[in-house]
Amino acid sequence: MKKTFFALVIVLLALAVPHTVRAIDHNSQYVLGIHVDPILSWFSSDNDRFSGSAANVGLNAGLEVEYKFARRYSFLSGAAIDLRGASVSYKQDGYKLNSRYDGKIDVPSGKTIDTHIRAFSIPLALNMRAIEIGYTTFFATAGIQISVPFFEDAKLDGVTRRTSSMYSPLFVNYMLRLGAEYSLGGSSAIQAGLVFDGSFLNTYRTGYGAIDMYSIGLRIGFVF
Repeated sequence: MKKTFFALVIVLLALAVPHTVRAIDHNSQYVLGIHVDPILSWFSSDNDRFSGSAANVGLNAGLEVEYKFARRYSFLSGAAIDLRGASVSYKQDGYKLNSRYDGKIDVPSGKTIDTHIRAFSIPLALNMRAIEIGYTTFFATAGIQISVPFFEDAKLDGVTRRTSSMYSPLFVNYMLRLGAEYSLGGSSAIQAGLVFDGSFLNTYRTGYGAIDMYSIGLRIGFVF
């Protein structure tokens, strides 16, 4: 998936370069948007001591702004609140859960921890829009999403506890989006599509190996 991400970025850049000298059309050079994206997240382990278990439902909601440097190409950034989580199963003894108020808690082999985080996130991406067909314009977005968690918890044996430093203090995820915009007239449009992101770095600190997080969801937004 990481190779696919880099390939898409290269394609978007290659397509964008010939058009950068074109004048901006009569539309605004800036595009503002709001979105509420339901997502589904899960863990993946690089070793046999842990395994991803159930996926958790989350939400990414926020504001975005695009700077159009060519007719159909723009740089995208913004800010959002990211609510997500996933479950991990422990296959061996000897590992602990770092709770915020109860110290270190043993996690026996065979147990599953259900985790959640809340984070501030900032996307940095390149967006490309296709030729408008009727009232519909298709788009593709590729870039990174930087997130800083400010809350985390975990459920073990039916008890939910605040945790500390189990999640990485900084997420750097690659992200891909594909979708369509339906024009409402002028510069306003409804956005719908698919979103995907995956971690470049270790996400959850079990004490051994790397636990990565992946998410897939729906883009539901409004641009103007």
